[in-house]
Amino acid sequence: MDETAPQVMEAQFDELIRTMLRMQPRHREVSVRDPEGQVEATCGPDGRLAKVTVEPRWQDKIEPGDLSTVLLTTIAEAQLEASGLNDDDRPEPTEEEVAAKREEMMRMGEQALEAPSSDATLQAKVDNLPNLFDQLDLALAQLNDSLTNLEVPIAVEEAEQLNLKPAGGVEVRSENSMVTVTVNHGYVVDVAIHQSWLPGKSGHVLTECFDQIIDQLNEPLNS
Repeated sequence: MDETAPQVMEAQFDELIRTMLRMQPRHREVSVRDPEGQVEATCGPDGRLAKVTVEPRWQDKIEPGDLSTVLLTTIAEAQLEASGLNDDDRPEPTEEEVAAKREEMMRMGEQALEAPSSDATLQAKVDNLPNLFDQLDLALAQLNDSLTNLEVPIAVEEAEQLNLKPAGGVEVRSENSMVTVTVNHGYVVDVAIHQSWLPGKSGHVLTECFDQIIDQLNEPLNS
């Protein structure tokens, strides 16, 4: 057996731990504004959409036909940041944090190995450890590829023009049915606004529509 194998596996394990630590939820409120400063989306510590604010004179900076895409993009960025997947602005975990997490995981592994089992089962677990590290390394590589390929979402109207199939989910509408948000597993995947109704509408009206939608999304939590 290569004498460097244990060192290689330990390095792979530590890299996995660093990635896990970087991806931990922020557990704080996150707010994101669009580049024009006309839309702000806020997510709570659990990553759920908490508030969407549209500036009163948003039409000075954003065309009505572009507002849905701006809203969707801003909400998606806020939820991505709250999820911990967007870790560009996060400090690297310290060696002490990595060591503490490694010790915790090794302790859990030792407890699993010490659980009552036959000698053959125990030996099989030990023999399989290198394969587990290979699987962890592959999972880490796949995760990095997925993060690299993350793209800014687009609205349904734009997706239809590109012959793309929109993501499924649950549609939630404002009381006047003029604004619809589609949610899939807690994440907003589409925002639709009736274009014949939108021109001339103040940001206050749009913000109120989103307040109504968010209240509906949070109903199971409040019940």
